[in-house]
Amino acid sequence: MDKQFYEYETDEERVSNVYSKFTIQQLWDFWTNKESKIMEIRIMDFNLIKEISDNFNLPWSASGVYIKDVNELKTVIKYTRDKAVMWFGINRRKKNWSKWKFKIFGGTDHFIDSIDFIFIDIDRINKNNTFATQEDLRNCNKLLDLVLEKLGEYKWNNKYMRICSGNGVQCILPLDIPIKIPNTIYDNEKKIYIDNEEFIKVKQLIREGIGKQIVNFCNKYKKELNVEIDDSVFKLSVVGALPATKNYKYNGFRWRGITEIKDNGINEGLSDYCLQYIDNIEQFKQINPFSTNKQIRIDKRIKPGELLKDPLVQFLMNTENLPTGVNNTIWFQCKILIRNSKYDMSSKEFIEFHETIKRKHGRTFTLNIPDEKMEFNEEAVNNYCIENGFKPIYPLWSKKTKFLNLIDMTKIKWENLNSVTKSLQLSETSTILDDLTNLKNLFEPKSYKNIEITLMFLKGSIQKYGETKAKYYFENIYDKFLNYE
Repeated sequence: MDKQFYEYETDEERVSNVYSKFTIQQLWDFWTNKESKIMEIRIMDFNLIKEISDNFNLPWSASGVYIKDVNELKTVIKYTRDKAVMWFGINRRKKNWSKWKFKIFGGTDHFIDSIDFIFIDIDRINKNNTFATQEDLRNCNKLLDLVLEKLGEYKWNNKYMRICSGNGVQCILPLDIPIKIPNTIYDNEKKIYIDNEEFIKVKQLIREGIGKQIVNFCNKYKKELNVEIDDSVFKLSVVGALPATKNYKYNGFRWRGITEIKDNGINEGLSDYCLQYIDNIEQFKQINPFSTNKQIRIDKRIKPGELLKDPLVQFLMNTENLPTGVNNTIWFQCKILIRNSKYDMSSKEFIEFHETIKRKHGRTFTLNIPDEKMEFNEEAVNNYCIENGFKPIYPLWSKKTKFLNLIDMTKIKWENLNSVTKSLQLSETSTILDDLTNLKNLFEPKSYKNIEITLMFLKGSIQKYGETKAKYYFENIYDKFLNYE
């Protein structure tokens, strides 16, 4: 088995035995995914930027030059790597309007065309003005392995590139569907770009969503590994270490290079999950791949020859307007059933079913089968239904163990709300199940006040979720959740 890059004692050995196995062409093909894209090459030397632009007729801005093909990339690397540190823009660039009333490139968020990758950058905590040791690089790589392992539970590590930045480890993980960045307008009077509401939402999408989850997960290993994730890299205009270049530091330099390219297909459903931070924060929190809460799993199968009778299949066939997240929950669980049942995916029945749901929902519904370690989860299916206002597909929580402060829901009527003057304030970031758990903690043993508290809670849920959704929760969830342990 080949040695890992961090096992080599010298930089020269890493270049010879690891970095040299990967080419600039492979970097370009991975980054572009064979699409037409513009990459920024960031160089912190304005005079050198102008020199490169003039010599090779490349577009430029105050932060770098902009290239459109692999030949330009090779040319810039060859010309520059012995003169300055270089980085590459993780997300593709676009031109935007300028104060001169024509379009230009730039290095800020307003010049990003789309979010193409999740970028992860791990470095040692204690630098001490020295190059990273073998142990430092090993621990950086180990932390990245832990992140990728968690993402792998949802098959979101099918495709990625791992890079040694010289003194740390970086990873670019492609989204399955790029997320387009809304355009902004330059205000000539104020001399600034005006960020509209849609742009602001997308700008914080990765940083506040999956990025924050990754940071919180990595922080658990800080003391153990003495490394940390850079939490500033989830901005749109982030740049990464450019392979085949040098990282100049500490009166010397370290080569940067690719250490691994994995390409086992797309990271299916990753874009949908990231977008749920905007579209459905409750569902986003339910799926969290970095959660330590283990879900109850059930080995469930579709009976031979009865595909169309299965309730999950019927849900996909008969339900209209399925919200974002269906790939990561309903279809993912359906594929586990198909795998468990060893169902013939080449059969006429399956092909007709698959074509029907693709047309009905306007989605691809890819056929890659989940790993054997992924087991069927009724709770994940029901949570999707609950959060989106559908009747739960499977029986809700067992009532064999009664809750100590059992509340008689027959004494609570929707009409009773007319006489309720107070309401409980519910957190804006919690799910309905979080809210109901908090409600149970307010109950007193065999107290009539529990009914009053529940009515106040119901009033508060209307304010938070709206009357239609609150009534759905009341009719479908309250009784079963509040009366079980």
